[in-house]
Amino acid sequence: LDEPHPVSRLTLCDIQNAKFVRRNGGGVKDVAICSLFSASTIAVRWEPDVHISMVELGLRLKSLVLTQKLKQQGNRNQEDVSTKEEPTTTSSSVDKQKKKESIFAVDVEMLSISAEAGDGVEAEVQIQSIFSENVRIGVLLEGFILGFCGCRIFKSSRVQISRIPSMSSTSSSSSNASGTPWDWVVQGLDIHICMPFRLQLRAIDDAVEEMLRALKLVTNAKKGLILPIKKESSTSSSKKPGGSTKFGRVRLCIRKLVFDIEEEPLQGWLDEHYHLMKKEAHELAVRSKFLDELISSGNKVSKDGEDESEGGEKKVSFEGEEVDIQDPEIIKKMNEKLHKQSFDSYYKSCQGLRHGDGSGACKEGFQAGFKMSSTRTSLLSVSVTDLDLSVTAIVGGEAGMLEMVKNLDPVCQEQDIPFSRVFGCNLRLNTGTLAVQIRDYTFPLLSTRLGQCEGRLVLAQQATAFQPQVSHDVYIGRWRKVQMLRSAGGTTPGMKTYMELPLSFQKGEISFGIGYEPV
Repeated sequence: LDEPHPVSRLTLCDIQNAKFVRRNGGGVKDVAICSLFSASTIAVRWEPDVHISMVELGLRLKSLVLTQKLKQQGNRNQEDVSTKEEPTTTSSSVDKQKKKESIFAVDVEMLSISAEAGDGVEAEVQIQSIFSENVRIGVLLEGFILGFCGCRIFKSSRVQISRIPSMSSTSSSSSNASGTPWDWVVQGLDIHICMPFRLQLRAIDDAVEEMLRALKLVTNAKKGLILPIKKESSTSSSKKPGGSTKFGRVRLCIRKLVFDIEEEPLQGWLDEHYHLMKKEAHELAVRSKFLDELISSGNKVSKDGEDESEGGEKKVSFEGEEVDIQDPEIIKKMNEKLHKQSFDSYYKSCQGLRHGDGSGACKEGFQAGFKMSSTRTSLLSVSVTDLDLSVTAIVGGEAGMLEMVKNLDPVCQEQDIPFSRVFGCNLRLNTGTLAVQIRDYTFPLLSTRLGQCEGRLVLAQQATAFQPQVSHDVYIGRWRKVQMLRSAGGTTPGMKTYMELPLSFQKGEISFGIGYEPV
């Protein structure tokens, strides 16, 4: 950007009370090095400008190293190269023999990560505690919170992520150690997923996608300017098969999972207080009716002439006091006292409400003044207990997914519809209880017990013809912008869902009635 901008200070990394310990394995077998990293507070900030600067610095260092290597290779003799090749092979064989497992332990009390994920999109991650005796085996996270633009999306009090050798690999003894697939297990005590009120998810998705595209264009341009001779080697190296470990199965074991759609604060507050005022209004109407009957009965007795000797006064007992029901001022005070008691009862009911935390989507503005109770924060909620979900890859990869889509959709098979992106997996699900609740209704919309599900799920996005393009500017950070092309319509085909998921429950209950619509 050409126009000047004010310079501001930004903390990218702040670590307090950090300690790193490293020692040899000692008497422990198959352990070469034991390391421990501990810190009380870690705060990390990611910025696109800093990311591009670090990438540029890395490319320039790489270019410097390559130029030095080229100069050394030009000055070397062929004899020196042949003599230096022999010890490298022997040292590599010795390293393979001495290769042992290293243990890396982590103990962090507070971790905070924030990032500018897009133009106007802020992502935050907070973890109150991170502990692991060996990072290669598993990590324990406590107080995990994920949010976008100040709104909480994901929350969990305790999550443990671990990996174990795959069951298929352990059964077959012929599998080598380098290509052994691993099964990942995620255990959670309670997980809460919230869809905040009026959070622009589509705008966030577009902003993040444009940010990634712009960063990719900028880094490729920097790489082409700084390392123009490395293009062929990079393409050849990308074709080499990697020796990374494979994923076998992902298993989720969650004690309690809650997913809800947040209610509008104004709508929830009005609905909740309407019911409270309705209750007090009914009680006031009943008490006012009894008072009117008492006054009318007293006036009827006085007309009969029974109390003329007392000067025309008729006294009755009202809340332990003797009052004259023929005095209009006293009757007016009695009505005012009933209204005051009704308001005091309504006020006490309001004070007894326990306000919910909410997602933080309405911290400012008109909606911020309306506080809902914890039982009224959600418009629609789905709660699951004892969730056990196993996810594995579909056999055949993308070809297997497309074959499943063609089997389920005859139109797709007849017209040979192409797809640009395909995602799928095999699912195996077991649940203890499942309840679908609308607002704070007495009975849930759906209530089940001991559910089972096993099948396949595929998400496919249909490919479209090349659409007309429009040029627009994408801002990266504070000082850069990239001119990019995007479709004129600005829309992409939605993801179609294809599933073979038979569900079975030991017991299920469904409720229905007037006013069960969620909006």
